[in-house]
Parts: sequence; C-alpha cells; structure tokens
Amino acid sequence: MRRRAQHHAARCAICRRHRTWSRLFIGGFVILQALGAATTAHAAAAPPLLCHAHVYPDGRVETEPTLQGISPPQPWSITRDIINASTTGLALLAAKSAGMRECTGPPLTVTFWQPPRVSGGGSTVGDVFVAWMPTDYQMSSLLQGARGFGLAAEGHGLLAQERQQYLRYGPNISSTRANEAQLGRHESRHTDQWAILTIIGGPLAFPAAYYADGAFFPFSRNHFERAASLTDGGYSPPPDNKPDPLPGAVSAIAVVLLLMLRRRIRWLTRVLIAGRASATAHLPGRCPVHTTGWFRHSTQHSRRPPT
Repeated sequence: MRRRAQHHAARCAICRRHRTWSRLFIGGFVILQALGAATTAHAAAAPPLLCHAHVYPDGRVETEPTLQGISPPQPWSITRDIINASTTGLALLAAKSAGMRECTGPPLTVTFWQPPRVSGGGSTVGDVFVAWMPTDYQMSSLLQGARGFGLAAEGHGLLAQERQQYLRYGPNISSTRANEAQLGRHESRHTDQWAILTIIGGPLAFPAAYYADGAFFPFSRNHFERAASLTDGGYSPPPDNKPDPLPGAVSAIAVVLLLMLRRRIRWLTRVLIAGRASATAHLPGRCPVHTTGWFRHSTQHSRRPPT
C-alpha cells in the first residue's frame, strides 16, 4: 500500500496532497495514543480513591467489600488493560477536562460529575466508564464539604455501630450493590469488546462498529449490548431482533460513505459508460480516480498524445 501510494503521488498532485494530509493525521493520531498510554500509566501508579468508599466528615475513609464475580480472569484483565491503555488514557483526560471526578473500580475506573450534577448513566471507553449522563437527583443527601458524592448519607454500613453519616464516594447510578454488580459485569464486557476490536481494526474499530450496528439495530436490539447482557445493562428485551433503522443515523452513514467514495463512484461511472479504456484515461497531473467528469466527453483525455 505504501508503494502504491508513492506511485500515485508521483503522477498526481491531488494524491500527493492527500498523502501529506494522511501523514499529518497519522502522526497526530500516534501522538494522541502515546499521550493516552502515558496518562493510563500515571493513573495506575497513583490510583484515585476507590469507588464505594465511605468518606466521613472527619476525613476517615472506609472501603466497602469488593464486588465479586464482575472482574475477568487476571491474565485477560491485564491483557485488555494494555490493549486499551491509549483509549483509556484519552477518556480520562477528556473527563478531567470536562470537570469530572474519578474513582477506581473494580472492574473499571469510573468518572462522574461533581455536584450539583449527578451521574445517572454513561458509556464505557476503553477501561473507563464515563458517567456523563446527569440526572435530577437532589443534593439533600450529600454531605457538605465531602469529596465527591454518592448515594444517600445512609448512616449504616461497615461502621453501623457508630451511627455516623458518611458519603458513599462515586457515581450515583445504582441504589443497590446487586445492581452495581450487574452494571459492572455489563460494562466489563464492553471493555472486552473494545480490546478485541482494537486488536482486529485499531482503537477506532469498536466505536465505529457500535455506531454502525446501532444505526440499524438501535438500543436493546444492538448486537454489542445483547452480547454484554441486556438484563445486566438495564435494557428491556426487544420484541424481536429484526432491524429497526434510525433514519438520522442511517442517513449520516450514507452521507459519509458517499463523501468518501464519491471520486471512485465517478470513475466507475465513466468506466461503465465509456468502456474499459476509460479506466486509465486521465487529465494531466491527475490520476484516473481524481480526474473530473462523469462522462467520457466531458473532461477526460487519453494518456497518448494526439496524432
């Protein structure tokens, strides 16, 4: 592919310009990936407060028992952390830039809004669950001056005998530990999907595949959501698994594909109308694909000089 691109750039000014743009894009993309990986490494070296920690007004911190059965086997957990490292770091940077707080899992790091906004849902990006969906939850149950926020100041838990109020640090997404375990399993499977599709097609493969699938199989019909367990994710089972396209999303995909392929469609139209000889005909300084005109007689010129 590199040799082919060099060959095209040598005879076509537009190919040469596109090659320069591609190099700039790839270079910027590599820098972002390196920045994300470095951010993930820094977060691993200095992890934030655990999610579900009990933060008391006097500064004491007590952690709840770790949820069981939601983290994958350690070899795969380490492997997917490495694969998703760059994506995870970029998600952390974006969340911090938006003013969100963070806490560590298991099985994922969670970023969430600061009060008065309260997170009620979100998206998994790499190994991070970004709880970006705010709710209308009131601040009446939050302890003033405590770091972060969480569920109600329950006054019971690990230190129930003391009957002191505490703040459950982390996103206010679930009211029960059982439901938290279900959500943790669901989002952990999405992390698996990120890692596997990153191996297959790079860091952008999963979001592209998820959006394309969701355009034709939205919400609970989405194949990725079904593979992650609809029940664990809080989705209602669909009446069937047939396509139910979203007009806006499908139209957006169609427009993007037309913009990307418009030159090849134009070239193919000339070939179909004028025959195979027009497949290599081109304007001076342009390759056949970048030659303008939908018909042979409009702008095309042969390779051979006129006699």
